[in-house]
Amino acid sequence: MALSLFSGKNKIINLEIKEHVIRFVELKQGFTPVVSKCGERLLDPGIIKDGRIMDSNTFKLILEECIRDWKLQHRQVRFLVPDSYIVIRKLEIPNDIADDEMNSYLYLELGTSIHLPFDEPVFDTVLLGEKNGKKEILLFAAPESIVEDYRHVLEECKLKPIAADISPLSIYRLYDYLEKDHHPNHVMVIQFDMTSVNHCIFHQKKPVFMRHNILDIEAKKWEKKITGPHSGKWIYNGDKNVYFQFLEDVFKEIEKVMSFYKYSLNNGQTGVEALIITGDHPFIDEITKHIEKRFELPLKRFDEQAIHFAYQTENDSSYYVLIGLGLKGVR
Repeated sequence: MALSLFSGKNKIINLEIKEHVIRFVELKQGFTPVVSKCGERLLDPGIIKDGRIMDSNTFKLILEECIRDWKLQHRQVRFLVPDSYIVIRKLEIPNDIADDEMNSYLYLELGTSIHLPFDEPVFDTVLLGEKNGKKEILLFAAPESIVEDYRHVLEECKLKPIAADISPLSIYRLYDYLEKDHHPNHVMVIQFDMTSVNHCIFHQKKPVFMRHNILDIEAKKWEKKITGPHSGKWIYNGDKNVYFQFLEDVFKEIEKVMSFYKYSLNNGQTGVEALIITGDHPFIDEITKHIEKRFELPLKRFDEQAIHFAYQTENDSSYYVLIGLGLKGVR
């Protein structure tokens, strides 16, 4: 089964499900992205853990309530696969493998010439070109059980899942859509969320290396506060200075990834040239300043004037990944 499940274009809902929140966006297509509807519902700890639905009954009840409140019944939906389960690999396959036979070939090679950290994957591929007389491809893979769990619960709630995607691709898609001028060849997308940090390096607009880390720093000191019928925020009840001391390990990990990419994958010839920093972390502005100062790389920002919301939200930037998901298939 391909990671892109089906296709469709009419009034599609774009959905994100994470440990601490459910969010949706509906886009009105035009010259610039216009968010016609959006909303979020904060989740208590333990319902979803490390990307897996742990309490399916509670989660289903909450999702059904969200669907009623947001009036999303029987809608088509795209959703994001949890980053922690995504594997991105560059592969070379025989040149005589036809494009429409590529998936069959990859399935046959699983466990022999192609090794993944899980059985029974779903995957998608992108053809990069030729190298060493072979086809060079990008393989995106995830455990079928994870994708099927999400699809099953969406269908039980009377939604119609039509496509799955990964968050760094969605973020870069939005950047690419808004940034019409020159793109750096090597860009790192860093996503700081409440419970995790994901960093993915793009080369010539293609993701080539990704690392995901759980962010469980003093997790019990976060408290949710409901601010409206479709919004809320997280309050940190600890010492922010202590929290940022813990974040130093995260910054060091990002530094290691950059170094590995430059010296191990590119023989010291080239490295990350620019950064895109995003996410729904309550301290995202301070985190961005720390990273920008530490790495002294150009920071690519989203042009907020080019993204229009039909009404005011608590934190527009939390929806950027879903806006990018909504641009899937848009030229």
